Amino acid sequence: MAKRRAISSLVPYTTPYNSPYTGTIPFMGDVENPRVSPEYYRMLTGLPRDYVNELRQCRYFYRYDPMASTVINRMCEIAISDVVNRKMNCTDEEIAFFDAISKKLTPLLEAIALEYLVAGMAIPDYVKDRIMGSRLDPKLGRTRYIYPKTFWVRNPENIVVRRMPVTLGRAVYLEIPMDEQHFIRNNGEYSDGSKDVELFNRIKEQFPDYVQRILNGDSVIPLPDVRPVFRKLMPTQDYPQPFLVPALAALKHKQQIKRMDYSIASKMLGAIRQVKVGDKDDPVEEDDGRLEQVRDQMSAQAEGNDSIYTLYTDHTVQVDWVYPPLDALLSENKYIEPNADIFLAFGFSKVLLIGESGKSNANTENSSMLGPLATLNELRRVILSWVRDLYIELADENGFTNIPEPEFQLMSTGDLASLATFAMQAVTIGAISKDTIARLLGSSFQREHQQIDAERASTGLPDIATENKTQIQNDQIMFDQQLQNMQQQGQTQQNDGG
Repeated sequence: MAKRRAISSLVPYTTPYNSPYTGTIPFMGDVENPRVSPEYYRMLTGLPRDYVNELRQCRYFYRYDPMASTVINRMCEIAISDVVNRKMNCTDEEIAFFDAISKKLTPLLEAIALEYLVAGMAIPDYVKDRIMGSRLDPKLGRTRYIYPKTFWVRNPENIVVRRMPVTLGRAVYLEIPMDEQHFIRNNGEYSDGSKDVELFNRIKEQFPDYVQRILNGDSVIPLPDVRPVFRKLMPTQDYPQPFLVPALAALKHKQQIKRMDYSIASKMLGAIRQVKVGDKDDPVEEDDGRLEQVRDQMSAQAEGNDSIYTLYTDHTVQVDWVYPPLDALLSENKYIEPNADIFLAFGFSKVLLIGESGKSNANTENSSMLGPLATLNELRRVILSWVRDLYIELADENGFTNIPEPEFQLMSTGDLASLATFAMQAVTIGAISKDTIARLLGSSFQREHQQIDAERASTGLPDIATENKTQIQNDQIMFDQQLQNMQQQGQTQQNDGG
């Protein structure tokens, strides 16, 4: 059977870049070892002149550079959480439906965030289907709803972006790779002669319009229905800016320094031993027996793999070891400048990267989040905007009138205990809602309220908050009665005295 290959225009593109390459997701092909591949070193010299080369360099450094990979992974982990829906004006049916949809979104949103940072854009897509409501949520009963059955993110290497006149928007097109065009036009035959008829038939069944357009000779297909997520669009550029682009020069500088270190270290594994026999006053000719004797002894010791060499010579024999210069290899100062430029380009605190600032008097809490917080909030904003548009589309197709407000859980940027204490004081005076308190703790008022009702029904006992409220009410009644009694006694005494 022919080896199954990836169709990069169609295959769901959600596997993380740093996962083992399996041949099913089209990243950069089988990535070569960056330590020995001259092809990658040639690619990394100079700045990229187009978006595709820019994207490939960003992918390379995300995959192999520890700082780039850790910063991007940490930003995705901090920014993305489960989506929480605020009910707003939704009915119980509407909120139940959208809560069920939001539970399916987390893997997709993680892929969007990663693609947004590495590639500068994410092109999410999905296939919709009808499903019985009870399979989404038991509250929805037997009513059938339209829902997104499968999510994926398209490969940005196959995406063409063009500015649209008299608008800030961008037109998005799918550029079909030549090998895929050959595969479709030859009924499932690859360019090397191998065939996969099963895959061809499945593509033809699931994507008939796609196959027909290729057979009609189209190589670029517009995607008018997708909602792209762009990062840092400039009015003079078609494509957005990937997160790593400002750091590319510094990352390449650091890569070249590492290459120098590898070269020096490899020479240390093959040190040169120089044996001198004779001197200017007692020169040794080629046929001199002393030279032959030393050569035989050194060769015999080398064959025995002994670490100590024993030589019997006169005073004219001198043995020296020739080492490469080690100062450049052992010095860490050479990395200070490129690392500083990389951190500056990332706008990401070293505290968040490795847990320490490198300076004893550096603030490691609130101030360390000020820089990346703006980037993380922007990332959340654009992703939630995409989720909101998805909700609007599903509401229209299912006949809903309202949609909830999707939100991520709040990012904790300070002392959680102090924040919770302040929040409790604020809710006491009515400054914030109980739902905000719950979101500070990674939950929601609706979820906690349902859980409290379930616990009350199971145990038959009121919850602590209800008990406290009842106790406070009882104390207030007793206080009012005591105050009233004291006032009556005072009035009686005043009347008696009068």
